Amino acid sequence: MLNMHSAKLTILNNMAGADITLALDRHVDWGLQWVDLKDCVFGKGIAALTRTETTQLDKLLEQRRLKACCFSSVLFGENVEEGEAFFRRQFDDLDNLLKTAKVLNPHFIRLLAPQTRDRKELSDSIKYIQTHHPWLLVVFREAIDRINAAGFTPIIENECGSCIFSNPEEVIGFFDLLDCAGRVSFTLDVQN
Repeated sequence: MLNMHSAKLTILNNMAGADITLALDRHVDWGLQWVDLKDCVFGKGIAALTRTETTQLDKLLEQRRLKACCFSSVLFGENVEEGEAFFRRQFDDLDNLLKTAKVLNPHFIRLLAPQTRDRKELSDSIKYIQTHHPWLLVVFREAIDRINAAGFTPIIENECGSCIFSNPEEVIGFFDLLDCAGRVSFTLDVQN
């Protein structure tokens, strides 16, 4: 389990190389103990691993005495205008991700804050979500519940471009409406 009382550095595995073995070796060379797994894991994203690939990745981590800190999935990072059914189809990937997490035991499971095609026209995305896409909050609550029930901490991260989070008020408004205090965290990617 991640010690929350001391700082530990980690980076996304794909920032250390496009090949997972090379990336993990670089983590060791750089003195890192924690890995943030995203994509370039056997040529796919962390949410798409098979049971065999998960076992193989577990061995690669164990051989290097590395631990998974976070699974940086890209789940839920699409345009809200795609609709509820589109977002709900991502629960299959989330369920697979949680099976992988049961083996690799990361502390965090990242979900992305959704995008909107109407970002440039919106001064308040939260009002827009409440009016046009209220299902989004239900979908996120369900994802948070699934991640919590599996024993992990969900994190929602902002993205650049047309993200529904373009200012602190939108972030606070979303989390207030989500009403999951203490069960979900937020990562502010300052670059985004």
